[in-house]
Amino acid sequence: MKSLSRILVGASGVLAVMPGLAAILRALGTPPGRTELYGGLLVAAGTLTLLSVAYSKGRIQRLRARVVAAAAFALFFASVSLACVYGGLYRSVVVKHVEQFHADAAPRKVDLFFPLSPGGELAEMIEFAGGRDEAIAYYDVTRIQVELSRQGLPLAMTELVLVLVLTLCEVSLVGSLALGGFRSMRERRGRQPQARRHPAKA
Repeated sequence: MKSLSRILVGASGVLAVMPGLAAILRALGTPPGRTELYGGLLVAAGTLTLLSVAYSKGRIQRLRARVVAAAAFALFFASVSLACVYGGLYRSVVVKHVEQFHADAAPRKVDLFFPLSPGGELAEMIEFAGGRDEAIAYYDVTRIQVELSRQGLPLAMTELVLVLVLTLCEVSLVGSLALGGFRSMRERRGRQPQARRHPAKA
């Protein structure tokens, strides 16, 4: 149990910082131009979750093992579900490596960040072309970028949804492992060796 608790607590510590660092250093799973924001929020959410569970370990260790195990499994299942939801949202709003052509320069690849519910002329362009990808192929990428820059509120709402889902995923994952790890420590300490009874002298 001692090794298991150390593994779980250590894993929660790693996962509290690694996803955020991966987002900052490698731009993994983040909309274009927002790597520092998303990475910083992930590190903050994971670290605060781990510290909160560690601060409450006394209360956690007084709970029944079944209750803590159920909560840990529920949080882990929630983290997996939220990761799937975030992946679907990310694929629906981010288009990567779109070629942008210039008259006096070689084409370069850019990433585009669409709102979940476009408005204004962008919505009309997408409807006319028959879809987001079709609009990118039909219209000039520079024009798409101009219309995206006008999507203030829709983009802000989209970013709020993404940040909320991603943060809850991180909190659930770190919390599930930390709960199991700190609860296992109590079982280890609770098992004290029993004193041997010597037979009474006749």
